[in-house]
Amino acid sequence: MGALAIEWAQAENLFSKMGDESARIKFKQKRQALPWVQKRNVIELDDRKPSGYTSQTHRDAPLPGEIARVMTCDKQQAGWWVEIGAWTPEPTYRQLYFGKVETRDMLRELQRIYGVKDYAVGQDRGYMPSEVDRDSVAFGWSGIQGAKTKGKRWPMRAHDGSMILTPISDTLFATVGNDQTAPYIEFDGEWAKDVLSASLSGRGFPYLLPDDHNPLWPEQVKSEEKREVRPGVWHWIEVKQNNNHALDTAAMQIAVALARGILRSPA
Repeated sequence: MGALAIEWAQAENLFSKMGDESARIKFKQKRQALPWVQKRNVIELDDRKPSGYTSQTHRDAPLPGEIARVMTCDKQQAGWWVEIGAWTPEPTYRQLYFGKVETRDMLRELQRIYGVKDYAVGQDRGYMPSEVDRDSVAFGWSGIQGAKTKGKRWPMRAHDGSMILTPISDTLFATVGNDQTAPYIEFDGEWAKDVLSASLSGRGFPYLLPDDHNPLWPEQVKSEEKREVRPGVWHWIEVKQNNNHALDTAAMQIAVALARGILRSPA
């Protein structure tokens, strides 16, 4: 009974701090032998309190306690959708920028303006991966790729030496040519969107927006809903086609935070 109580408490803590329900679902289904009832999940952004900063506040210098500044890029046929944000250890995330960038030179300039290190730039390689890989080699960036299999998990060794499954892969490498390779990671986009949804609704870590945030960000984040696609199976589904760029850049921010140890990997 003691072990069950600890497992239950750990699952509740994970949900409270990160909004990750995976351990709660496992406990109810495996330990209690009960079905998990999932309601339709819509990301809510209404009635958010002012954050007290703008997109310019922390542009030129790190914010107090900042441990990572990350730039995530959703590549399009023409241009990129870009999000830049800063993480502090609690963890707390503060978005600094979101918008559309038309050229690679503009992308590099935006990176310079906000002081993002090359190793902290991630570009979605789900579209035109060969170009993304060449950018990684040229600029020291990394690729980020959502797993094609929903709910995919990768083995990882925990601090105590045991093996656990995690929603993000180790660093992988794509061959570019001339004996060069480009680093990238894969992640479970369903998990990242669950965490984002919980955080934005106040159930996970704080995900803050500047008071002058781009109004397209909330609109695009609402472009998907979690729906029951068949009995007992729930997935995030587009409800506004080709309008989910903000959701993708935010999910990549969460994937990078997990890869860098800012967010804890669910057991």
